[in-house]
Amino acid sequence: MKEKRLPRVALFFGGRGYEKEVSVLGADNLFGLIDSGKYDKIPIYIDSSGRFLAPTADALPSEIAQGAVQTREVYPVRRGLMLDGEILPIDAVFPLLHGNFGEDGVVQGALECAGISFVGCDTLGSAAARDKMLLKSIADSLSIPTARGILCRVGEIDTAVEECERKFSYPVFVKPTRLGSSIGAGRANDESELRARLHEALTLDTRVLIEEYIEIDRELECAYFSAGGEEIFTMPGEISAGGFYDYNKKYGASSTVSVSAYSGEVSDLSDRVREYSRRLVRALALRDISRIDFLLSREGRLYFGEINTMPGFTSASLYLKLVERAGIPPALAVGRLIDTALSRRA
Repeated sequence: MKEKRLPRVALFFGGRGYEKEVSVLGADNLFGLIDSGKYDKIPIYIDSSGRFLAPTADALPSEIAQGAVQTREVYPVRRGLMLDGEILPIDAVFPLLHGNFGEDGVVQGALECAGISFVGCDTLGSAAARDKMLLKSIADSLSIPTARGILCRVGEIDTAVEECERKFSYPVFVKPTRLGSSIGAGRANDESELRARLHEALTLDTRVLIEEYIEIDRELECAYFSAGGEEIFTMPGEISAGGFYDYNKKYGASSTVSVSAYSGEVSDLSDRVREYSRRLVRALALRDISRIDFLLSREGRLYFGEINTMPGFTSASLYLKLVERAGIPPALAVGRLIDTALSRRA
């Protein structure tokens, strides 16, 4: 009798996009949370050129990314990966990929075409949640407050600057519509800085958002978790960054950012964060996992910010802390997410 094998789970990490380093930072932690006694786990590194690389021996994701171990190129095919001329069956993928070429529906669509189950939102939910301008329109339709914004496309800087100065006063805030981790985002205090910000952002994305500037008192985040028959919208968490929460404050070696469960008044504000998150999850048909971000102004007004359909998985990640605070430890949460993906196999 053929021995029954463990479900094989591939951890995709790295990626072609601008946020690949963020993925690598969390990959070792996530890989360690996947129970090797329950799953046959394999790390697959997607490099900057789009190659899928599997290690030839047991290795940590960071070792693969650093080129410290030998790898073989693999190719996603129907229900598995092509490895040295043979198909290695894959039962589920955990796509720890952020931003473009990972969190935007590109990889999700490829996996759906290949008939491979995966953790996280499907192609449509991933793509819709990645576009900040589209999200702004959806939030408005759901009566969820957002900062006012205008769109700037490649070749439209003059028109966008003119419209911005007609509608807003300086400073304003500029960010690519389809990137996260604060890449390409920043404040512009006058026309010169606005033009410079737009030129920079448009090298990263073809569509850029200009928003009215909000003096932020706190950044609040709600973790959405749906697996194992349980759906949770957590109590909000709070980020204390001391100014704009940019890339270096999020991931730099000298970062002094602290994250914690929100310590303010629980009732009304926390209820609104969770209710707005619920409306967005339902409207976008999100599944499994997401983090919904909000801004609380110094005047006490709450604004919807953005959605991360694949939040960070470092040991310090707020998403894991919030889910654990809701009663589900990280290893158990990861196992439930994988089991949910396995249950979707056709």
